[in-house]
Formats: sequence, C-alpha cells, structure tokens
Amino acid sequence: MLLKRFLLSIIILSCIAIVSCVDNLDFDQVEDIEIFPTAEVDLIFFTLVTQNFDDVDNSDMPQTERDTTLVSFLDDSFLRENVTNIELTFRVDNSFVQSFTNRVTFLDANLNVMYAIDFNINASPSGEPVQSLLVDNISGAELEGFLSSNRIVNEVTLLPNDNPIIGELNFESKGLFQFRISDFE
Repeated sequence: MLLKRFLLSIIILSCIAIVSCVDNLDFDQVEDIEIFPTAEVDLIFFTLVTQNFDDVDNSDMPQTERDTTLVSFLDDSFLRENVTNIELTFRVDNSFVQSFTNRVTFLDANLNVMYAIDFNINASPSGEPVQSLLVDNISGAELEGFLSSNRIVNEVTLLPNDNPIIGELNFESKGLFQFRISDFE
C-alpha cells in the first residue's frame, strides 16, 4: 500500500512538471540579473599597554606607536571591477586616562598616500574602558584611489596630560565591501 502511494505521488508530480508553463520562459533575461553581495574583511587589530610607550615617566611628550600592514587583497581585478562602496569601521576601547589621535594611511607601492583617515580616541576618566567608534564610507572617485593601496600605516599618538601613563588600548578595524555583480557571461 505504501509503495502504491509513493508511485502515485511520483506520477502526479511528474504530470505537474510536464504540463507546467515552460513555453514563455526567456533565458536571455539572465543578462538583466544583478546581485549585491557584501564581504566583511578584518583590517587591523592590536592592543597597546603601558610598556608600549618609551618614556612613561615623561608624560609631557607626545608618543607615537606606528605599524604597517600589507593588504595585497586590494590588488584584485574582480574587486576593482565590482566593488561599489566600502564601509570602514574603527572601534577603539581605551582605559588610559590620556586621549589619543589616530591616523590610518593607505599607501600605494610607491608609498604615495591614496587615502587617509584621522580621528580622536577618547580618554577614560576613571581607568575603565571607554569606546570610540568611527565609520567611514568610501565610494565614487575616492574608491579608485583607495583600491590602489597595498599597505596600511596606522599611527596612534598618546596626548600627554598630568596623569601617569597606565592603561590598555584595544584597536579593531574592519572593512565591509559592497559589490554589484551583473556580468554573468
């Protein structure tokens, strides 16, 4: 009995598939299809502590920590041809009672500046982490220069005050790449 129901179900589904509308399908419409995927990429992550600063006893002098990261994934033809927007997010948790400035510079192979972002990192009034957040959108003409980059230079500068240099700074950055894909040939 179970076998008869199974066979009857297969026959009914086959009949529906055979008689369904197929004569009005236009497979040339595939050329009109556009998809808009996104991809999230980690860029820079690091932690600075008291020992990262050369002269913690002399809080009168600004001190800068600098790091360079190669980003070879930007040199990709698919990326260059299909990306429409990039949203960069920088999140910094700071427990130092000092403020910082941060400069993120995107350089090309000849060390020319292709894109730069400057922002302030808030001081912690109590030694508990305080979050600073920056979201930067890159599109249009800026996108071409940004995509010519092959390295990121990040500079964090501690701004001195009368307090001892004690704390921790956690830096995280990501890029959200938005694409428009329409060429399926």
